[in-house]
Amino acid sequence: MTEGFGLRKRTFSTRAARWAAWTAYAACGWAFLFAALSFFWAAGGRTGLHPLEQQGTSPMWIALNLSAGVLKVVVGLIPLALVRYQGGKYYRKLLFIAVWGLGVGMSLYGGLGLVSDVLHVTGIISDPETWKWFFWYLVLWDPWWVLGGVLYLATAWLTYRRDVEGAVNRGTLDKLMAESTELSD
Repeated sequence: MTEGFGLRKRTFSTRAARWAAWTAYAACGWAFLFAALSFFWAAGGRTGLHPLEQQGTSPMWIALNLSAGVLKVVVGLIPLALVRYQGGKYYRKLLFIAVWGLGVGMSLYGGLGLVSDVLHVTGIISDPETWKWFFWYLVLWDPWWVLGGVLYLATAWLTYRRDVEGAVNRGTLDKLMAESTELSD
């Protein structure tokens, strides 16, 4: 009876850990795809879906996109570090705050952008010259930011749940072990 209860708890904790890891890998993949686009732009590539592509390939444009790509790769590694690192509390708390903050920032940026895009695309804010760009932001860029924000927030939340459940399970198992040794004495 005691073992079954402990195993059931451990299985649930393992499931939480698995979900935390998968969302972290998805967040990392999201950031790496976003970084690939920056590297593509730095190499002179064009999609026709972003107004800044029209500026040409100046050295400043290349440097900005290379820097953005490197930053996005680093940002993509942060959720993985959160779910993989099992060391000191200070470092884990810093990673947790970083993932949570990035998730909130991306969600707000994309969500507020969607509001602005809807206002422009529907004509409430009239600017015929930029309608095309607001349309692409509405259907592609801002939902992409919201997706990233959701993935980062989910990683933070699921990692927190995994850590809390792990602590509860360890406490439950320690308590059960203490009770079983008292009974055997």
